[in-house]
Amino acid sequence: PDIESSYFALECSAYTVPSGDETYSTQGLTIANDTIPTVCGADSVMTIYIYIDDSTAPVPDSPLTDYMGTCSVTPPTPTATDACSGSIIGTTTTPFPITASGTTVVTWTYDDGIGNTSTQMQNVIVGPYVATATQSGITLSAVNSGTYQWLDCGNGNSVIAGAVNADFTPTADGTYAVVITDGACVDTSDCLTVLGVGLAE
Repeated sequence: PDIESSYFALECSAYTVPSGDETYSTQGLTIANDTIPTVCGADSVMTIYIYIDDSTAPVPDSPLTDYMGTCSVTPPTPTATDACSGSIIGTTTTPFPITASGTTVVTWTYDDGIGNTSTQMQNVIVGPYVATATQSGITLSAVNSGTYQWLDCGNGNSVIAGAVNADFTPTADGTYAVVITDGACVDTSDCLTVLGVGLAE
């Protein structure tokens, strides 16, 4: 506050205003004493009562749109701005990453540290992870990134030893699929039919 505005009554009619304003930021009541030079030859001491009450909640910096991903999703942390505390980082009780398929409603809370809070809701949508393989002649290729294990569909989806690369060329006609693991995501592609192994053109 401007100290000058707090001068209501003095012993003398003339005084010198102290240079510069003082800044107070402590919540609640602050009692400050200020010495005022006067023309009477003796300084006067004035008691100033400053009461600061921040009752304004933080304001979110932007609207939250739906956040979508597959398998394992962690949305970016939003922020808000408080008139006294500045930038506030959002917090939530929802554990990340979210792995359950479908929509999870996340509640973000902004707390300025002195009892004023605001909230925002956000939909986090986890879609299914789909492993995909393509075929070119008798060579099969996994589309997704990750680690691979090729299977023999015609033999009860048995594991083919050593077939752990993105590309796989079988040594016999049959049907084959690939298990792709990408972090917490695991899925098996559709079976693809391979014919003509070992036949000359």
